[in-house]
Amino acid sequence: MSDALQPLDFSHAAAAALSDLPGVEVQDIGILELQIEASGRGVRVQLSNFYDTYQANPAALPAILDALREALGHLPPDPQQTDGSQLVDRLLPMLKPITLLHDVRERNLPMIAYRLFMEDVIITYVIDESGSVAFVNEQHLQTWGMTENTVHDHAMRNLRARPDPFKIMGSGARSLLVGASEDGYAATRLLLPERFAALQARLRGNIVIGIPNRDFLIAIGDDDPLIVRQVAAQVEADAQSKPYGITSQLFTLRDGTIQ
Repeated sequence: MSDALQPLDFSHAAAAALSDLPGVEVQDIGILELQIEASGRGVRVQLSNFYDTYQANPAALPAILDALREALGHLPPDPQQTDGSQLVDRLLPMLKPITLLHDVRERNLPMIAYRLFMEDVIITYVIDESGSVAFVNEQHLQTWGMTENTVHDHAMRNLRARPDPFKIMGSGARSLLVGASEDGYAATRLLLPERFAALQARLRGNIVIGIPNRDFLIAIGDDDPLIVRQVAAQVEADAQSKPYGITSQLFTLRDGTIQ
């Protein structure tokens, strides 16, 4: 532990991790707290919980700083923005683990807008800020005069307009589709089952899909049980170890719907 960062050093590391986020300016660095300006408003960021996690596992510093960056995504959009119609082109869905709801409650934040997807996964809605996101919450819906259904429709339309990061590799029973991107929405393409038609045409059996974290999706056929077991083991490992984990659950595509 002698080489571990001291509290003020950790604050400086956190400031460096946040300083390149669009719309974020670090104004003051204190002991386990930062004063920042985000989207035109002042925010005090407490770092004590992040530092406690770091002390328990210093090697996890990169993942902890990634989590801090994502936590800023829970900041509401500009409170002066009362016209939701000016934001609809930036709305997108994002799949998240259902445990996010507990985190929001623990931090006494306004409840995010969401709908259950299946198993341990929910659909949340974000305003994409080209490098960061702001989660839509129930207060925004009330202010904008929008329902969750309206936000969902806009978000899905915008997701369909984005180019897919998918590549199909291999042949026959060993064909697989991989979607890897840094835009935060690779896994969310699971909500677009029509995008798997090209792979389905090359496979025997049903498609099996894994979304271990937000930036990765893998799809294979279930014709070879050994390959399915190998992929399932890797999805489980990645869901637990990679940043922005979602689920180790596997999904399948039957009759055009995800199950």
